[in-house]
Amino acid sequence: EIATGQPISILLEPIFDSFAPDAPIIGVAVAAIAWADILNGILEGEAVGMVIDVEHRCKNQEEESTRYSFRTTSRGTTDFIGINFKHNSKYDSTAQTVKIFPHDPDTADSSDDRRLNEQDGDGTPTSTSDDSQDESPCAYYVSTHMTDNFVDFWTTDHSKNYTIIVVSIFVFTAMVFFIYDVLVQHRNKKVVRTAERSTAVVSSLFPKNVAEQIMEETDHRDHITMQAIGDYGVTGGPAPVRTKPIADLFSDTTIMFADIVGFTAWSSMREPTQVFLLLETIFNAFDQIADHHSVFKVETVGD
Repeated sequence: EIATGQPISILLEPIFDSFAPDAPIIGVAVAAIAWADILNGILEGEAVGMVIDVEHRCKNQEEESTRYSFRTTSRGTTDFIGINFKHNSKYDSTAQTVKIFPHDPDTADSSDDRRLNEQDGDGTPTSTSDDSQDESPCAYYVSTHMTDNFVDFWTTDHSKNYTIIVVSIFVFTAMVFFIYDVLVQHRNKKVVRTAERSTAVVSSLFPKNVAEQIMEETDHRDHITMQAIGDYGVTGGPAPVRTKPIADLFSDTTIMFADIVGFTAWSSMREPTQVFLLLETIFNAFDQIADHHSVFKVETVGD
């Protein structure tokens, strides 16, 4: 450890006198690297708020193992936060641990390491025991732990925002269709009421068979007109459709003429309301008699 308490790694590299296989060691290159810098180079600010532990465990060690804890920050750096840092227990199930040193005993020692073990500081070969090839009783482990800051940093509201947008579009579309349907129904009801009034007027002026014939002729004319618009366009097309006159031949017909004696003189001395009430009473009486005998009153003519 350095003066600030942060752990460092000391790298030793032997320097040989020559490239000969049996060249003596004439020096050692030493480098000190802070673990925080190593982790910072590996993570590169990708795991903001995560805690990384580097733990030194030894077999048959009665004391608690030593853990060096680091935390990644939003600044893109990795800071040393202390030894044996206490983690949030609710994230224990998400912790990940991996062994980083030593490696497999069969491959851990390189040829240079063996040569370094076989020579002392002045290049004089030294004897090695068989225990040097055994696995080290101590090992280093790296573990990662989540924190509240990590969860807050990586938890976003994108899914909720997307859901709100989709639901809003759906509701808006549904409202548009609903309003359109209400307007169409209102228009249809208005058309139906207009058609009912027109039918009532026609029925009151003509016999039933004549009224039905008029309606059929009107529908046929509208159908021909719409077909012509589709074939020739709105501004062009054939001449308007001419329908044949509605006229039927009756060989035996009875026509009744009636007159109100003195009506002209009487009406000239009365208010318009009195004249209207008299005519309405007489006309209603004639209409009831005509309906009773299934006859049609073609026209009512006054003076």
